[in-house]
Amino acid sequence: MENELMKSDCRWIPVTERLPENDDEVLISIDGEVFFCYYEERSWRYGKSRELIPCHSFIIINNGASFDEGRNFPSHWMPLPDPA
Repeated sequence: MENELMKSDCRWIPVTERLPENDDEVLISIDGEVFFCYYEERSWRYGKSRELIPCHSFIIINNGASFDEGRNFPSHWMPLPDPA
């Protein structure tokens, strides 16, 4: 019999394979550290000349810090398991 967790999509997914849906709460992995975040499909970051650049971002739930595309974007993310 297959484990329920194995049936779900609870695995580390490379950001090159696909990204979460907008506002999804997920886990991300950066340099071996794991963070609880939500995903923002349309976000903004400052460029070198302080201009606003559109980007994808993962925002840490408890402090609002962001991991932005093109700067410090994670390599993998994982959906949260469905509550039992």
